[in-house]
Amino acid sequence: MTNQKNSTRIGVVLLLVMSILAIAYTILVVGYPDFFIKRSCPGYTGQAWIDLAAASPGAAVYIRAMQRQVGGFGLVLTLGTLIVLFGAFKRGERWAWVYFLVAATGGWLVNIIYHIFSKSPLGLAMNLVGIGVVILALIITAKDLLGKKIT
Repeated sequence: MTNQKNSTRIGVVLLLVMSILAIAYTILVVGYPDFFIKRSCPGYTGQAWIDLAAASPGAAVYIRAMQRQVGGFGLVLTLGTLIVLFGAFKRGERWAWVYFLVAATGGWLVNIIYHIFSKSPLGLAMNLVGIGVVILALIITAKDLLGKKIT
């Protein structure tokens, strides 16, 4: 920890905040899929979620299961980012910076695109905050983590 640069410490804190936000978000998606489905359903179907679920209960069960699966994938991805964060990123390893560039920004970006198309402002706002924190952390740490010479 004594060799860790100040920018890397700040990056670790920011990425930890991003991870906590992502864990809270994915737990909500897994535990309360209807909370998110009812906000995005009208954007795709033109129907309220409650009406769609009442008209087709089997499809509603399937949609809830898919929503939970997406949340589960997000949770697993976030747990993976925590392992990289407290290991390689904290030690200042270059590949960990690239991992966050691809995995963390990619994870948030997929959700941003989804929420744009589903016309879900709450989900969009949550995901914009998440990707914003990641980008800020990557900008702050870029010089120290990418500027190293490979030995």
